[in-house]
Amino acid sequence: MVLESHHYLYRLRAACILEPHWNRHHLAALDRIMAIAAQVDNIEEFVEQTHQLRDLTAANTLDRAANLDRIAVLHDDPWFGLQSTSAAVGAAIHLLFSSLLNLHAFPSEREELTATIHLAFRQLRSLDPDFEPGKWLGLPRYRGRLPWDKVRLSDWLQPLWPHYPNTADALPRRDTPEQSHLFAYNGVWPDAPPLELAVIEPVFRDQTRWPDDILHAHDLETRALLRAAKSPMGLEATSVERCLSRSILACHNRLQLTTLLAPFRAAIAGFPIAPALEVTGLTASQILAHPRVQFFFEHNLKPNLGTTLDGFGAQDGEAGFDLLMLAQAQPDFDFSRCLASES
Repeated sequence: MVLESHHYLYRLRAACILEPHWNRHHLAALDRIMAIAAQVDNIEEFVEQTHQLRDLTAANTLDRAANLDRIAVLHDDPWFGLQSTSAAVGAAIHLLFSSLLNLHAFPSEREELTATIHLAFRQLRSLDPDFEPGKWLGLPRYRGRLPWDKVRLSDWLQPLWPHYPNTADALPRRDTPEQSHLFAYNGVWPDAPPLELAVIEPVFRDQTRWPDDILHAHDLETRALLRAAKSPMGLEATSVERCLSRSILACHNRLQLTTLLAPFRAAIAGFPIAPALEVTGLTASQILAHPRVQFFFEHNLKPNLGTTLDGFGAQDGEAGFDLLMLAQAQPDFDFSRCLASES
């Protein structure tokens, strides 16, 4: 035996075996290396027969590739980890549907919103081959980001389909993850930086001024999962998965809260309230009693009225900052009564 029992390779295997789902190739490579270590008489022979631990380097790449595939399938993101298309699709989804929301909630803004809607719709048609009538509504990558029912979404997009053919390339194949990613891997893992604990902690500090209970719950769970990671690959994979899941949650959260606050924005801006109310699918009384609306006014809007907004903005995934800016200009506006006529 040329390796001491406390050698880092044994410690690495002990960590990997606690998270085998993230470390399949690591464990296979380490088993081969351990077998060689048990048979050779000196370190030189060990280095030669293990090809300077080249199997471990390959296992690192293969596990990263396989983990990317698992995460991509879990969240229905065919492009995840391969190229910047993943981020572009997410951005186009939010731009399209936030603009459609504003178009239907505030019809007077139609002229300035129409061009943005067509741009974002055209982008999705050029990026996602599955963005097709009758198909896209069943895909988790859209359903997970959008808070509205299928009928409303179908109605919103119906006028747009005839204008733009789908020009997207075929989706990346994921049936052989090791082969599909091995040569695409560029030595930088992951595309998004890992959510190391030192990085995620400031997120909790940011929530002290603009709290959001849904995002906060996700961040608390992320911190617990990162602390519970047992292996280096497990920490990296958990970081990447949580980055992607948070981006999906952030889009849904922002659109949902923006929808609920639309009648208040219409009221304070002097727009008709009825279209904004119709978008919510709720009555005025239901909106006023909605826990998310009450949380926003109690924890976001009221504490920040009359304060300077220099250098301040809501963090990713949060909403309502535009309503705060309008309220800053009208500090005496009565939000509790502005929907009374619609009750």
